[in-house]
Amino acid sequence: MTGASGISGRKLSGPAGGRDTRSAAVIAIEPPRVLGSYTVLVPRPDRLGNDRGTLLVPEAATPLATYTGWNLRSRAAGAENELASLTGSYFPLPRTRAEREATGDRRPSIEEIYGSFEEYRRRFAAACASLVERRFLLPEDARRLEEERESERELFAGAAGK
Repeated sequence: MTGASGISGRKLSGPAGGRDTRSAAVIAIEPPRVLGSYTVLVPRPDRLGNDRGTLLVPEAATPLATYTGWNLRSRAAGAENELASLTGSYFPLPRTRAEREATGDRRPSIEEIYGSFEEYRRRFAAACASLVERRFLLPEDARRLEEERESERELFAGAAGK
């Protein structure tokens, strides 16, 4: 059981006073009134900040970043800290332990997780093989994804064993 983290949301009035609006043609109340609140649940994160309890694509099973399927609105956009239409985020992991310590990032670095590009590539291939075995990924797609990993080699430039 992974649990969930809660984000506050608001139920607003809309056309037809908050009733079924599929047939309503006119917005009855502008701006809408707050009718109540509810909690928006998002998956509990792992130590890297990635969602737990989900089917992980190879990029998420062998992460080089923290990925979220949701995001909160900024003050500049208005409605600060409200859910932003399930628009996700990408937060790169620090490359090395020194970079992690210099920035105060609590997540482990790519270097600390994988040690080398070859180890990262091995784990990525294993994640692909698992998905192929469980019939979530076609073998030809797994090969293509594994070939594309070469583009990530530069992230390991500071790691031991390159």
